[in-house]
Amino acid sequence: MTAALHGPTRSPLWSNNNLIAVGLSEYTSNGAHPWDGSGVDTAPSGQLIVDFPNLSALKGETNTFTLDMPIGTEAAAIYLKGFAQDPDMYVSKGVAPTKNGADWIADFISFKSVGTPELVTLSSPSTTQSYYATIDAFTDYSNATLEVLSIDDPSLCNGCERIFLAEETNLNAIKGDPAKSYQFQVPRDATRVVAVLAGGYEGDADL
Repeated sequence: MTAALHGPTRSPLWSNNNLIAVGLSEYTSNGAHPWDGSGVDTAPSGQLIVDFPNLSALKGETNTFTLDMPIGTEAAAIYLKGFAQDPDMYVSKGVAPTKNGADWIADFISFKSVGTPELVTLSSPSTTQSYYATIDAFTDYSNATLEVLSIDDPSLCNGCERIFLAEETNLNAIKGDPAKSYQFQVPRDATRVVAVLAGGYEGDADL
């Protein structure tokens, strides 16, 4: 979404001139837009899980890192910083990101402007499956550091924790197959139960 809005085709849509031209002058702003690749960056804060310092690569090279989240991790930030060039970062759960021609297949993608740190945040990260972060050298880069931080989840109440009751992986089906059903036990002290069919799959499954 960030790349689409900031590209040459769509960026004129939210420019001040265009907003005024279509009668939306109340939405104009001269403030910085941290989401548009302008270089504004807010570093995540939390407890360091693991870091990989002094990373560098030549244009076109890729490096993949395996990341395991400790039990009790409410949320996580995967943060690539320290460079002045333009590496991109791709993150997937359970399998390493792959490239098909010019397109990357990954659960999460971060490709900000030159010199801007890359960031992927995970809400309720799995502690039973590994995550894989691939750094793609869109340009040569050096002096980069990849950090994985455990951060607080603001959606949790004080003293609460999030636990996985069940996790089914490698699901697949052909159109018309019988529906799949799963069962799990809800703890007595649970205040909310969420069932999620996580993104990153192909096709159109309903839950």
